[in-house]
Amino acid sequence: MNFLRIACAAAVIAGSFIGSAAQAVTFNFVGDNYYDASVRTFSSEGLGLTVTAGTFSAHSNPSHINFSTRKVDQDPDGLGTDGGWYESDQIDGNFGNDVIVFTFSQSVIIESVRFGNVDHNDRFAFGAVSRDAFDRLVSFQDIVNPFNLSRIATTSERTGFSFGFGAIGKFDNFTIKSLHVSLATPPSNEDPSSVPLPASALLLLGALAMAGGVSARRRRTPA
Repeated sequence: MNFLRIACAAAVIAGSFIGSAAQAVTFNFVGDNYYDASVRTFSSEGLGLTVTAGTFSAHSNPSHINFSTRKVDQDPDGLGTDGGWYESDQIDGNFGNDVIVFTFSQSVIIESVRFGNVDHNDRFAFGAVSRDAFDRLVSFQDIVNPFNLSRIATTSERTGFSFGFGAIGKFDNFTIKSLHVSLATPPSNEDPSSVPLPASALLLLGALAMAGGVSARRRRTPA
């Protein structure tokens, strides 16, 4: 193995460790805000998130989301929706099918979700959102905590900027306590070169560098 090949291998290894170090991002939505909001914003490890809410029709898929009918509620159970005095502060299928929409500042792979206020009757809808279109992958999925979304969707189906969690059944009512996503690249405000490498990676890179030095000296040594 010549020095150029060693350097290339070291670069690939370094890049893979950097990517994995910046990969996982978790948003925790447990809080206590007294006022509902049309839009709520969050940030975690440099990744931005905008949360909105509305209602959708179960009779078509993709279905149109009406964002004027619901606001986003945040309480100790997590995020829910609120449509006024007749509506609960949870995501439910009563008085309209609620949907809460999570839009990220860069493309993510949505990995898992933790629900709140769950009982044995609760089921959820999940899918991608494009502007005001909710394209559901499932409509009546039983809830377990935490729910790994790879159970119901491929990696490509879980990759994008915007996703919705909704409820259709009149007895379905729950909240979203947290979301876990992964990134293909570091957050947009993070310099990849600033991500520290694990000790194992540093040792491996050092060994490759030493091997490269030995190889170079052997080439310079006259016969």
